[in-house]
Amino acid sequence: MKKVLSVLSVIVVCLLGITGCPTGNDDPSGSSKLNGFIQPSVQFVNRNASPSKSILQSRTGISRAVDLPEPDASLNPLRDFYDKLGTLRGSYTPTEFKLFIQEIVLHNNEKGYELDYPITAASKDENFANAHHYADFVTSIILKPEIYIDPGTYTGLFFFFFTANEKMGVGKGLWSQNHPNPDFWMNINPRITVTIPGISNVWEQDVQSRFYGKFDVKKGSGDTYQVVPEVLQPTYWQQRYQDLQDSNNPGEWIERIQMFAYQGSDYRAILPGAVGHPRIWSTDPQTLLVPNHGSGETNNSVIIMPLSENITIPKNATGVKFEVQWDLDGIVEVYDHGTPNDTSDDIVVLARNFWERFSLKPTIDYDAPPSSVVDSPFLGIWVCADGGNYNGAVVTMTDNTWTMSLGGLLVTGMYRYGPKTQTIRGYADNSDDYDFTATYDPVAETISIKGAATFTRQR
Repeated sequence: MKKVLSVLSVIVVCLLGITGCPTGNDDPSGSSKLNGFIQPSVQFVNRNASPSKSILQSRTGISRAVDLPEPDASLNPLRDFYDKLGTLRGSYTPTEFKLFIQEIVLHNNEKGYELDYPITAASKDENFANAHHYADFVTSIILKPEIYIDPGTYTGLFFFFFTANEKMGVGKGLWSQNHPNPDFWMNINPRITVTIPGISNVWEQDVQSRFYGKFDVKKGSGDTYQVVPEVLQPTYWQQRYQDLQDSNNPGEWIERIQMFAYQGSDYRAILPGAVGHPRIWSTDPQTLLVPNHGSGETNNSVIIMPLSENITIPKNATGVKFEVQWDLDGIVEVYDHGTPNDTSDDIVVLARNFWERFSLKPTIDYDAPPSSVVDSPFLGIWVCADGGNYNGAVVTMTDNTWTMSLGGLLVTGMYRYGPKTQTIRGYADNSDDYDFTATYDPVAETISIKGAATFTRQR
């Protein structure tokens, strides 16, 4: 588990060793935008036919656009903010959209898997952090698990990212901006690079402003600017212009939107600072529906949207990865603030409903699993002679399947092997009653199912 406290926020999540790396879209049929829903399309790939390339066998899931339900009144403060911006002058597509990923969690009611790379001692190296903790959404991002994700149906996704320059202390299980005795500090510097002509006066006073030694806005050559995402959020402009604040709550503004939660059937938001919203809210599982997430308090804003369809990973899957996309086409917008002849007070923001452009697509493989069980050291016949209900059971292990015979009972299934932990996960074809987790001991040459049986290799 890891805990994060950043600007009054505490988030506790499962710490699982999963690697994220940027790559291109390897779906030959392309992928469609689903207006903020998670895209549950699944590719079924069989590489056994040709070791040099993947062959798309079939595909299920939704590839059409789906409309979100009507948002409830909790999103009204965001609607009102965008309604006050004036006339749209133009939309622009960034050449860099680099965010620090705090967590991407796939979950159901019983378990959750963090799909991003966990913060470790190596994260204090800036080059390592740039390679493992940031994602530039100009291209698709592929999250490829280093551990197995249990088969089953997953009903939610939680995405948490940083939008401002931060200095985060890391140590003793606490990941805190204000940690009193951190093991090391991480300087977090997300950024968006975009070219926008004619706004040189808009950020002139802000270009030199710094936070933890970083620029919030930095002008490049010509009309190119590098800004932290917070500068393009409502909170920045509401602090700057009183007319963009809620008239019923002057001096207050919507806190940074740094969380998306896909769950349930409602389209709603928690917007600390806005009228009718709590100043601080709890991140407990009852709110986020993420099991074992821990309970903390945060003043980050969260947008909560439905999952279009559940994501199911079948038992006979041998590998899974997740493609994350954010549609950036015209995502940066410039408004005239109601003064069409004056560009000095123009407002540059992320497009209305920018949170509806995020999508996740799982890809499930049915070829040899990542651990290459073909070379597993325990292939052969194993016998249980330690008594109990499995006494006399004979298990035959092939390259990626197992068969157990016990008296007149015959059970077959597939398995996965994790060589780092010497762990075997077995899944029966037709019954969950015979699924198992076992440990392989290469010295004693035993396979042990804790509390149930120990199998010894037959000579």
